[in-house]
Order: sequence, then structure tokens, then C-alpha cells
Amino acid sequence: MRDAQFLIDRWGQLKTERSPFEQDWREIAEFIRPMRQEFRAIARAAAGLQRPTSDEYITDSTAYVALDNYVGGLYGFMSSPANRWFELETEDKALMEEHNVKLHLDAVTTRILKSFGPGASSFYTEAPELYGDTSAFGTGVFFSEWRRDGGFHDRTFAIIHCWPDMDDYGRIDTMFRELPLTPAQAAKKWGEDSLSDKLKDRAKKAKQEHLEFLHVVHPNDDYAPSTLGPKGFPFTEVYLEPDTKHVIAIRGRREFPYQVPRWSGGGKYGYGLGRRTLPDVKTINAADRANLEATEFQARPAVLAPDEDVVETLRPIPRGITYGGINHAGRRMVDFLAPSGNLAITHEALEVRRQSFRDAWMFSLMQVMGRTGMTPLEVLERQEDKMRIMGPSVARIQVEFLSPLIVRRYAEMERRGLLPEPPPELEQAALRIEYTSPMARAQRSAEAQSTLRFIEGTAAVAQVRPDAVDHINGDEAVKVLAEGFAAPARVLNEPRVVEEIRAQRAAEQELAATLQAGEQGADIAETLSRAEVAEGNDAA
Repeated sequence: MRDAQFLIDRWGQLKTERSPFEQDWREIAEFIRPMRQEFRAIARAAAGLQRPTSDEYITDSTAYVALDNYVGGLYGFMSSPANRWFELETEDKALMEEHNVKLHLDAVTTRILKSFGPGASSFYTEAPELYGDTSAFGTGVFFSEWRRDGGFHDRTFAIIHCWPDMDDYGRIDTMFRELPLTPAQAAKKWGEDSLSDKLKDRAKKAKQEHLEFLHVVHPNDDYAPSTLGPKGFPFTEVYLEPDTKHVIAIRGRREFPYQVPRWSGGGKYGYGLGRRTLPDVKTINAADRANLEATEFQARPAVLAPDEDVVETLRPIPRGITYGGINHAGRRMVDFLAPSGNLAITHEALEVRRQSFRDAWMFSLMQVMGRTGMTPLEVLERQEDKMRIMGPSVARIQVEFLSPLIVRRYAEMERRGLLPEPPPELEQAALRIEYTSPMARAQRSAEAQSTLRFIEGTAAVAQVRPDAVDHINGDEAVKVLAEGFAAPARVLNEPRVVEEIRAQRAAEQELAATLQAGEQGADIAETLSRAEVAEGNDAA
């Protein structure tokens, strides 16, 4: 098992490897994501920077609005509580045709979705923070574990406090995270006896300064399955005091509790839209400040005067009398320096930059996707190209964040008996996650949309040739639509019920036809009888 000195040395190496990213993160935090004040404060303190706050040199809110719009779009169309954004399915398609299998997986999905809801978890308040960090900084850090009082503790941590490491497959499997606590808080969290002597004294004196503790989770080098204690778990969790190199606690974990999505790139840290658009946003703010200065210069131009005495006596008042502005001969004693340049052209160039920034953050896409009154077909037709552009980044969020989180959720809830018992058919079946969020549906509903268009076209032809509908396989069409629009299993009848309904309908139609035939026969007999009576009367 790795000792404290080894972990602290490895932490130092990770700090050195990360340092090239920190300058970009600080600027991204200042110009695009000011909500993450930790980046600015830590980076400025480390570099000894003395510069004005962002409020003094950031005058344009285009970046803030675009980021909020983008995060809102991802949140609403990937993992919104208003939508059933994933389903559990089996790898065996034939098995998925079994109705009891569908119902069971539907019930399991429902319970897992509820575990993300308010009261059971803070997922829906923390997920937007992760989407913002991932898209802006290129890397996000999400932590999830079971709470002792029930439910799940979900939290997004700023990457500036975290140092991930990955295995030879490029998967993040190690995390070093700074944990700021007061001595009293540390004593409450781990117990006073777990702390070093130095920290015990501070805790007794009720010192309120925040100290940095270190939380480390890494693969267990001594993993021995079925062994009691930390060695019996695939991952090792360590809490320690970096200053004293004192190990506070060592525990084992069955799964890695962190999810670290990266926007793009194959290293420990990704590159996000913030890095890509940083030059634009810096130019926008510089140009906007220049525009503000030019506008102020036009409204309050510089005064040209022969000496200071004239300026001191000159007090221009709108629609008032300004004494000292001319002499007794009528000659002006002061003049104003007229600004040069065309502000209209400058504003136009600035707006082009703003639009370029908005396009990079898919501003129009998120607005269209969030607009009400539009059908999925309209969204797909208008934004199909942009959805393809977003596809790789969205897929990484699903693969590196949502999928491992759902898998861990399922495993934790199964261990605690919070999921229904599976039917015999699923005991050895492999499950998979099928995303059903509006964004996922928009990306894969092409087949369903094509089917709808085909049916609509066939219906139009059927107005002239009714036998045209004979080409449509209704059962298969319903299956395609249900899959493309991610209809819940509970809205579909199982095949046995469908056959019973059809048999009953056929029997009712046959009975109705028989009765109708009987009524027609009775009418004919009555007509013939009347005819015979009439003939007899005529003969008489």
C-alpha cells in the first residue's frame, strides 16, 4: 500500500504537469466563467499578481450569456428532471421483446431516476456546474457517494482543486483533491484521535483558519478479492495532512467515486470551448472598452483652452449660460477637440466578433431546441448539421460522466436492496444504457421521422388508391416509432395482449357480419312475403 510520502511526491509531480493549463483556466474564469472564483483567486495568489478585478476591465456580457445559454441547453436536453433521459435495456434484442423484461427494466430505470431527484440527491443542481466547467475549461470533476443518512451525495468540484491521473487506456482512475477544513471541522469529520498532535492542539484552541487536507483515491495495488479490510476493494481511499504527512484514514472503495469528463483531447485535461473562444472574447472586451471611451469622448470631448484660468472659470451647462466662453470681441476663448473615427463601423465589426463567439457556443442551436411550439421534425431539419458538430462532445459527456455515474448508481442501489428482483430471464443478461433525452432522440430519430413521412405520403396516395396502405407493415412501423421516440415500455401492450385484442375484434366483426346477414335475410323474406300477398290480392 502506498505511503504518505509516495502520495505527496506523486501529488507534486501532478502539480508540475498541470501548471501549463492554469494560466488559460484563470483567463477563462475571468472572461467567460466568473462563477468559478476559485480559479482566479488561487492562480493570482500563486503568481503574486496584482491586477484589477474583472469588473474593471470586462465590459461585455456576451460570453456570460452564451455560456449560460449553452449550459442550459445541455442540461435541459441531456439530463433534465422533466424528461426520462435514459432507459436500461438488454443486449439481447429478442429478450427485450418479453413484456415482463420490459416492465422490470422500466421499473428499475424509474427508481434510478428517482435517486437523482430532489431529496435523494443534489444531482440536478450540480450537473449544470459540471456542464459549465467541462465546456469552458475542458475538464469537469463530479463526485458521488452514498450518504450515511440515506440518498446520494453528488458534488461538482472545480478542477483547480483536483489533480486526476489516468491508466494506460486513457481512463481517469486516480484523483488527488484538496479539501479545505478548519481543525474543528476535521476533528468532527474523522474524530480527534485520527488527527496529528499538531492538529489536535489547533482543534482544542478552536482555531478557525482553513487548512488543506488531501483526499486521494487510486487503484489498490494490493487488491485481493474476498479479503477483509481495505485490501479487499479494487480502490483505496486515503485522507492525509500534507504538512505533517500524517495519514488520517484509509478505506477501500468498490468503484471509483469520481467522474471526469473531458471536452476534447486525449490527455488528463481536456480542451473546451472556453480555450477555443478566448481570443474572441478578449478582443470583444478590448474593442468594447475602446468603444465606450470613444462614446464618452463624443459626449464629453476634450477642452482646448489657452491657459488654466479659462478652464477653471469655464463651467458648461446644458441649455444654460457659460461665462468665459468668448471674449468681448466675440472670439471663442475655448474649443473642443472633435473625436475622429467612425463608431458605426466599429460597432459593426464588434457585432461580427460577438456573432462568431455565439456560433462557437451553439447559441442559435440552443435557442431553437429550447423554443416551444416546434415539433422534433422541425428541430431536426433546421439543426441537423449543428447536431452532428456537437455529437463528439456530447458523446464524451455520456461516456465519461453519465454512463459511469448510472452504472455506479445501479450497483450501489442493488447492493442496498433498493431495486426490484429481476425475472429469471435477466439473471445472466447483460444490460446497457440507452439515452432517451430530447438531444439523444433528435440525434437518432431519423428512422422514426422517415417512417412518419412515408406513412403520411402513403395516406395521401390512399386517397386515390385505397389499396396503397397494403404496403405498410403496421406492427413494424409502431416498433420503429416507439424506439425512435423512446416511448416507455408501459405504453405498449405485450404481443400476447395484442393477439387477444385482435382475436376479440375479429370475433366481434364476424358476429356483427352474421347479425347483419341475418337482418338482411329477414328483410328479404319479409319483402318476398309482402310480394306474395300482393300477388294474391291482384289475382282475386
